[in-house]
Amino acid sequence: MIRRRALLAALGAFPLAGARAMAQMARSSLSAVQDYTIIAGGPPGGRIDRWSRVFSAGLPPFLGGHSTVRIAPTGGLDGVTAANRLQALVVPDGMTAAMLPGEAAIAFLTGDPRAHFLPGDWIPVVAGLGSLLLVVRGGTARLSSSTPLRFAAASLESPDLAGLLGLAKLGVPVAPIFGLNDPAAVTAAFAQGEADAALFSGEDVAADAAPLSADGGVVICTLAGSGSGEKTARDSGFTDVPTLDELAAQRSARPLPRPLDAAYRSVVAASRIDFMMVLPRLSSPAAIALWRSAGARSIIIPAVEDAASASAVRLVAGADAVTNLAPLTVGSDAVLALHAFLAREYGWHRS
Repeated sequence: MIRRRALLAALGAFPLAGARAMAQMARSSLSAVQDYTIIAGGPPGGRIDRWSRVFSAGLPPFLGGHSTVRIAPTGGLDGVTAANRLQALVVPDGMTAAMLPGEAAIAFLTGDPRAHFLPGDWIPVVAGLGSLLLVVRGGTARLSSSTPLRFAAASLESPDLAGLLGLAKLGVPVAPIFGLNDPAAVTAAFAQGEADAALFSGEDVAADAAPLSADGGVVICTLAGSGSGEKTARDSGFTDVPTLDELAAQRSARPLPRPLDAAYRSVVAASRIDFMMVLPRLSSPAAIALWRSAGARSIIIPAVEDAASASAVRLVAGADAVTNLAPLTVGSDAVLALHAFLAREYGWHRS
């Protein structure tokens, strides 16, 4: 999550970083006062709330007039309640966006009964992307063992699902160890010899993964989420590390069935999303253009860049945001294939 010191520095820097834009805004006598809202997925003080605060300070100069942006913290950490609230805006007012974690899309993909929204309806404005590092004790040599790989995971409904699907793509048998909900728990399980592999996601994954090297942990690949078709580019933050697709090709692994592969890529995309600002379906072209323009201009404000750098998050807007969120849109065949995989491999079912 955003370090508090970095956040305070970011917020305090806006009067300087946005001085020129604020002056231009003040000179405009024709613009009316506009009050915008960001539905922030999660409680006050949470990761999404803090990112919402960064953008609520950075967006107003570019939304026109003497605009203000109000934050409305909504629901739990997974963003499901906030996403439902956004979906309920049947007639969008052009004044409301939502800031959501990638976990909201995972909830939809895994059939969470609380999810009454379609990620494919979301209209991307900006997003913050983290990396996905797969760490294995003993490196790639361990993948050839017939003994199931003990994989540390929070749950099947978490970003760790990307790791489980990735290992299936590599043709590696897995014995997941659930209930390990944070990097400290994963590190402890690794040090005690209870786990052999883990996927690190979120902010500053390199720092989270580093302690495992003391117990033989090796970063074997990233799960990169951008690219076209079945090819993905290397993670821009780890260009010397192969992607899982590259590793699968080296191992001559049997491809996943196409619907399950689409589900895998959707889960990977969701797991890489630290936060995303989206508009509701049926938003007007004018509203989309305004928010996207403001979002693209706000992410290059030094204060916003500093907050992202402190958290090792890559900011994307406009076409880049659309590209990175595109895999969240999947057909029912992919969702059903994912559910069948979870039931077959892990005895999973939705109540």
